[in-house]
Amino acid sequence: MGPFHLFSVFMVSFLNVAQKRNRNKISESFPNFNIIFRQNGEKNLPNQNDDLPHNYRGRLLRNEQCKSMREYRWRDRVDVDSSENKSAACVPEGPTLRSALPYQKVPNMNQSYVVNLEMLTTALEECMNCHEGPLDLRNSCNVHNEGVCPVMKVKCARCDHINILRPAEHHGTGRRGPPTFDVNSRAGLGALHSGIGHAHYSGLLSTIGISSLSSSNFKNRERESGKVVEEVARESCQRFNDEEKRLSSTGEEEIVKVGVSYDMGWRKRGRSHDSSSGVGTAVGLQTGKVISYATRNTICRVCAEAQKKNQEAVAHDCRKNHQGSSKSMEANVAVELFSGALSSGVAYTTYVGDDDSATESHLKTLVTYNIEKWSDINHASRALGTHLYAAKGKVKGLTPNIISYIQRCFTYCVNQNKGQPLLLMEGFSAIVPHAFGDHNKCSASWCGYKKRSKRL
Repeated sequence: MGPFHLFSVFMVSFLNVAQKRNRNKISESFPNFNIIFRQNGEKNLPNQNDDLPHNYRGRLLRNEQCKSMREYRWRDRVDVDSSENKSAACVPEGPTLRSALPYQKVPNMNQSYVVNLEMLTTALEECMNCHEGPLDLRNSCNVHNEGVCPVMKVKCARCDHINILRPAEHHGTGRRGPPTFDVNSRAGLGALHSGIGHAHYSGLLSTIGISSLSSSNFKNRERESGKVVEEVARESCQRFNDEEKRLSSTGEEEIVKVGVSYDMGWRKRGRSHDSSSGVGTAVGLQTGKVISYATRNTICRVCAEAQKKNQEAVAHDCRKNHQGSSKSMEANVAVELFSGALSSGVAYTTYVGDDDSATESHLKTLVTYNIEKWSDINHASRALGTHLYAAKGKVKGLTPNIISYIQRCFTYCVNQNKGQPLLLMEGFSAIVPHAFGDHNKCSASWCGYKKRSKRL
């Protein structure tokens, strides 16, 4: 036998002796433990059956041990202080478990909640059983939160009935289950509006000291709010589409020609064109309101997880409707909006947008009616600045201040000469010489140098 084997045998023998001594001490301190341990250290379960599984016998042993310790700890009768207004009748005789003691402190009472004061006052007016009142919040026997709102159990001092109070507006969200507080649903709506997720939402409320929704409940509230937002958006677009049609109509034509401003927005900023989602909107030139929109998504988490596991995706509301780069979303959505406008009795014959050649080419090729393209002054000024910055290294004296000044003069010229193409051409040809001190082509109506010369 090796030294390691001898050491192992010695340790096992030592532990058996120590375990027997500990059991003897426990039996002396806790007499009830005699039903659990014999003097020889073997387990002795009540109504022991050798056919029971080993794990089941162990569970019975643990239950008997816990029960004996509780009875020993609470075997004395609980003393009740009359100054605390607690009745001795509520204290049970004999061994008392902790769960049967009078309430000393209600959990979650020292916490902040969101409540409706009017509904709380109304709920405390009378008991639901004896119709006597008012109820006293000091008789609250349990409070648990559902999101940011509490559900309170208040005991009636007259009939001992437990009243369940929901001190905030609530609504049903399905065929079964408890109602949901309106504030929790508004939390999902606010998250969609502000563009934050569950982590930021929980961080804000935890700093204030208010409990927050769980991640699954938060997602359910987001989905609940999202459906309502989409329905309101469709109704709003239809209402302003009819208003734009009425303002642009010149007679009894079947298809009314309207002008729109179209652009695409992405979730991710930058020029990498790798955003997973985007939204395109058409804004009426007469009303200045969104009259049509469409979204594009390249990712669906449910489908992606099912594909990763080589399984078929479960039935869900899949929003993946685009394949390709994020840049191609703009042209794709434009074709959908301009083609679908005919079903609403309008045709977007005038299109104001950026100088995206791909979008313009798709509209001319895939839309069945003619479209006139107008350049957006903001995008045109930005494109001018981009070209000027690109030529900065080749042109001496073309500093960032000069570039900003040229962009500003370009915007002024366009705004001051609306509907006057000849004056617009003259103004454009005078911008660069004016910026470098040559005022021969300038007009006294806008050039400060010539205005001062006339005064002198």
